Amino acid sequence: MKTILSKLNFIVGILLVVPFFLFGKFLENIARALFGVIQNIIYAFDFMGYMGGYFDMFWEKLLTEGVGTFVYCAVSLCGPIFINKKFFLKFKINWLPSISLIFIFFTFHGLTLIIMFFKIVGELDWIDTISFLVMTIGYFIGYLMAIGLSLTYAEVKHPFVEKFL
Repeated sequence: MKTILSKLNFIVGILLVVPFFLFGKFLENIARALFGVIQNIIYAFDFMGYMGGYFDMFWEKLLTEGVGTFVYCAVSLCGPIFINKKFFLKFKINWLPSISLIFIFFTFHGLTLIIMFFKIVGELDWIDTISFLVMTIGYFIGYLMAIGLSLTYAEVKHPFVEKFL
């Protein structure tokens, strides 16, 4: 019986990720708002006069989307892993299925963004088109960095994972 339960320990990981997934979405909105306030403060102290313009707008969109998506994905994955490592030391959870499900979720939404980009590529002006592309790139960078962080934090031992990290 103990071997069967040890094989099904990934179910606990999936169940722990669900509430942190909702909490991560809440913290994503807070992170985006705080990041916007920080950028406005930085703009106020621009003594050199280089802030503003298209380059800065694209950079802001890349960072805002990347930071927001990173916080969303990292909280939903690293939160349960932290709780398990801190309070339930003897309970070993296989985190790879939970991380895989979150990866599939974010990849699905990222591919939806790419499909939307190719549907609207001719309808928008060049600024909006580049902005949408930059935001999509920021989305992918943000969640892939969070997936990598969670794989190293969970200390996943898998040959496929060790090849990429």
